[in-house]
Amino acid sequence: MRENRTNDASEPIDLEHQAYRLRLSGLMLGCALAQSAVLALCAWLGTIDSRLTLAFLACGGGGALVFWLVHRFGINLHWRHRELTMLQFLSTAALQLIFMILAPNLAILFLLGALAAFACCMAQLTMRQFWILWFVYVAASGFALWLTGDAAPTPGLLWLFLALGLALLVPIREQNQRMREQLATKSMQLRAALAKIDGLGRHDPLTGVLNRHTLIETLEAELLRARRTGHPFCFAVVDLDHFRGVNETYGSGTGDMVLKTLSDCAVRLLRALDRFGRIGGEQFGIVLPATWLDQGMIAMTRLTKAVEAIDWKDIAAGLTVTFSAGLTTNAANDTVEAIIKRAENALAQAKSEGRNRIVQAEEALPEMPVDVE
Repeated sequence: MRENRTNDASEPIDLEHQAYRLRLSGLMLGCALAQSAVLALCAWLGTIDSRLTLAFLACGGGGALVFWLVHRFGINLHWRHRELTMLQFLSTAALQLIFMILAPNLAILFLLGALAAFACCMAQLTMRQFWILWFVYVAASGFALWLTGDAAPTPGLLWLFLALGLALLVPIREQNQRMREQLATKSMQLRAALAKIDGLGRHDPLTGVLNRHTLIETLEAELLRARRTGHPFCFAVVDLDHFRGVNETYGSGTGDMVLKTLSDCAVRLLRALDRFGRIGGEQFGIVLPATWLDQGMIAMTRLTKAVEAIDWKDIAAGLTVTFSAGLTTNAANDTVEAIIKRAENALAQAKSEGRNRIVQAEEALPEMPVDVE
């Protein structure tokens, strides 16, 4: 069944329930075919006319097949009212009553058929719908048995059996409903737990930004996209200046606050399509898609000013924080390792030149051969 079908906001729930509807329709089809087989056996034994068997197969089996096909190909998903349970039961119950009048000597078979249909559909019905159908069908079956007169064996007992049998389905339905609700709750909890685990596996637990593995995956994907489209991108490696001194002077707790504050600042400042992640320790990486090197330099300069504008004294008295960065862009036949190495070399140059600065680097152009006359 296709999972990418979209109709409206409630569609994911409908698709989740569509498999159940299909199983229900398949069960109803199986019951109709099994009942037709029993009628065929009765016709072979001479109990009923064979034409009655063919008529039931055409009406009962054909109707059940139509409902199954409607659910199998998702036709009901295109309708405003997608739940066909009431219609499916009413058509089946009406058919059972008609054939009970036509073949009263097999009244028990048709009453059991209605009971089976009720059991199949009850999980999809509200309590109000359940009792309405119970009352309507018990009254209709009683009238049908009255029409058969003495032709049906012990019609009073059969009617009582049906009324009590249908009523006994109520506790079964309630138990089934409770189990479905519990399973739905557990399923939601499981999905939430899996989403949390996935988030923990992709994000740095301290800062909440992407971790090293996910950042490198993002860089690899961006490199493939750039090769496919020809669009440039930038990659920067950011390293906090004198961060070891911050930990030694103010403690690791303050150091953690510095890392989180810097990360929050970068995430707020960068574009939605940019990706910011922690490589390790006090070092971070930034992927800037669809960005030329001069544009990347502007973005990194803005980040420098934003970090300088933070009131670091709110974290610790006398605290100041700056960073150094190496910035590069992709080149022809580039690799992830080469891009990272180029950015790290630019970072090392920024540190050697006094820190608190950004150094940009590009892949060197290949040397052109010199013609010798």
